[in-house]
Amino acid sequence: MKKYMFILSAVMLLFASCDLEEESKVEVPMDFVDNVEKAELVLLGVYQSLTSQYLYGYHLSMLFTLGTDEAQVEGNTTSSPREIPTNFHNASTKEIAQTWNTLYKAIYNANSCIETLERSMEKWSEGDKQLTTYYIAEARALRALYYFELVRWFGNVALVTRTEESYRPNDYFEQADPADVYAFIESDLKYAAEVLPWADDDHVRTSNAFRFSKGGALGLLTKVYCTWAGYPVHDETKWAEAVRTAKIVVESGHHGLLPGFRTLWENSGASVWDSRESLVEVSFYWNSKTGSSDPVGMIGKWNGVQTSQAGNRGTCQARWRVVYPFVQKWENAASDDPRRALSVADYCYGFTGTVKVSGETYTVVDTDGKQNYMDWLETAADFTESKTGKRPEITEEKRDELRIKYTPAKWDVEEYAKNSPLYNQNYNSTINWYVLRYADLLLLYAEALNETQGPTEAAHSALNAVRRRAFGDQSHDLRDLSQDALREAIRNERAYELCFEGHRKSDLIRWGIYYSTIRQTAQDVADWSSTSKSSYIVFNYTREGRHELMPIPQTQLDIMPRFKQNPGWGI
Repeated sequence: MKKYMFILSAVMLLFASCDLEEESKVEVPMDFVDNVEKAELVLLGVYQSLTSQYLYGYHLSMLFTLGTDEAQVEGNTTSSPREIPTNFHNASTKEIAQTWNTLYKAIYNANSCIETLERSMEKWSEGDKQLTTYYIAEARALRALYYFELVRWFGNVALVTRTEESYRPNDYFEQADPADVYAFIESDLKYAAEVLPWADDDHVRTSNAFRFSKGGALGLLTKVYCTWAGYPVHDETKWAEAVRTAKIVVESGHHGLLPGFRTLWENSGASVWDSRESLVEVSFYWNSKTGSSDPVGMIGKWNGVQTSQAGNRGTCQARWRVVYPFVQKWENAASDDPRRALSVADYCYGFTGTVKVSGETYTVVDTDGKQNYMDWLETAADFTESKTGKRPEITEEKRDELRIKYTPAKWDVEEYAKNSPLYNQNYNSTINWYVLRYADLLLLYAEALNETQGPTEAAHSALNAVRRRAFGDQSHDLRDLSQDALREAIRNERAYELCFEGHRKSDLIRWGIYYSTIRQTAQDVADWSSTSKSSYIVFNYTREGRHELMPIPQTQLDIMPRFKQNPGWGI
């Protein structure tokens, strides 16, 4: 897909944006799409929205998803860019409006694409019609994904299904019942799943890399059902639907887990498409030297391993910080879990620290690249001993001061993206983002089975499949759990397998335990280290009944007379 995308900057100018974005509207000319090749270009323009900094390039992958029991933003203030990760944001926070606007622009583009292709294909050959039907199915799957992000983050949103609706006056628009939005998403994904082939059985499209196929549509529909069944709609009949759709994928034989957990991050760092486990994936790429106008993301830069050295590896801000009690809980649950070392970075690159000796402060710089934080304490102790002849004690308090610096390791630029063209840029990268993996689907399948049928063998099997890949054998299989125990085991496994991948906050919200989890984590942080208590400031601003949804942007309330603010966000 990547080789075509650079062409699309011109094509994208043909698309419109509805009044929900406060931008002008321009239709695709009726005679523009006169062959199937141009039809694909229009479709790829709908895909390109995925890479926006306001969607998966930054906001939906990282900024919106912080403030959980596994990760927090660095620092102990609420200044930019910490407003959203600390729940200090409000209806006027610009990043919230940016994401809202970009999602509606993407939806308008999808609507326009669908209508244009349906109109244009009438006179084409049967072969071109089949291919274009695939493109329409892809556009509908993308529209479903964009609406899914809208409804699960904002709850009460307007449902715009045709481009003609975008020309209506502002007093026409009203917020739909979230259940109606979910039903529309369901319709789009069912259509896509019926029309599209499996990724490994696609003989029509010249390339399906990083594009929707049957497995992606069914997998996303499963996730939609599990979210629909939880907060705030609580339609528990959707658990059975989640079982049905997930079972199709699991029993198809077309998807599976990669043999090694590490391979996932090698693939995303090198933009390698492997449809076995990757069901929905955002592919970032570059065409220019600077990356300033390219569809690049901040993956690995904002949520990667901290670097302080410029040059080949560039600087990584590493705004994501691991909540250390999460690491402790994981270690207590399974001290030999290989995923932890591949997920949590207890190291950085080019670490610089200070050591006080006899009233003098010395700077100790590691110039050898990768530096484990605990090893640096030994280096600092060696340095002090060389100056004074006495080796200082390394206390737990000193260790805790460095444990606060732990970051996610899954997007280690130095480890996985050495050959990336934008690897040396300080703020951008071409590391890909998994929206949905097969492991996620397996755990959703186990969860839905447990909620509908209890702790069945099939539910245990789906959970254990993920654990067997992690540990390499059956020695850590879970057996004969009660329904409550299996529910807790699945929730924990989602945290360990999918940590930092943008799922945890949405999971906690749909389970109805977001606030209670934040409260408990604050206590866990305080119990762990009193010196670190102030760093978990998300607890100070999180309110039950408020932060389960984002506020409707104030810019929308100002121009949409029928819009109402979400619960907890009123004046």
